[in-house]
Amino acid sequence: MHSLELDDSDLESAQVRDGYLIGNGDSAQAFEGVTEAGVVASIRRSLNRLQRLPAMAIGVSILVLSLAACDAEQATYVDRVWQVKASSAVQPGTLYTFLSEGTLVIASKGNKPALGRWQQDANGLTMIEDGQPYRIEILELEPALWRIRSHNPGAPVDITLVPAQP
Repeated sequence: MHSLELDDSDLESAQVRDGYLIGNGDSAQAFEGVTEAGVVASIRRSLNRLQRLPAMAIGVSILVLSLAACDAEQATYVDRVWQVKASSAVQPGTLYTFLSEGTLVIASKGNKPALGRWQQDANGLTMIEDGQPYRIEILELEPALWRIRSHNPGAPVDITLVPAQP
């Protein structure tokens, strides 16, 4: 099989005679059953596809990376009940639930459940309790362990959470 490399100037002067493609005085290359219109149309389609390929590849790459990053962390901690295993300031056994629509529920033994809000951003989370926002760093996130650092007024608070047991 012969390789065929033509640029736009070749397309303008290309001719097909008796099944041979002739271009700019180059040696003939045999292609049985080839027509001039078919060759030109095929090459133009190929060029159009190649011109669109980089833009499509970039678009698809951005979409895939966005979807992969968008909910990768969120999927593992959202809509699950987490229990404090250890903390520098929060009572062990306290329950945290980050509901998908942005509601935060905090419950601990002997206290009424507290409601707040939360939102995720590129740097971690923001928890809003009693109208006060706190930046939350995600230190570690696995299906069975979640370590966060809450930047409350005063010293940061480290919290280790595990899935709550019934």
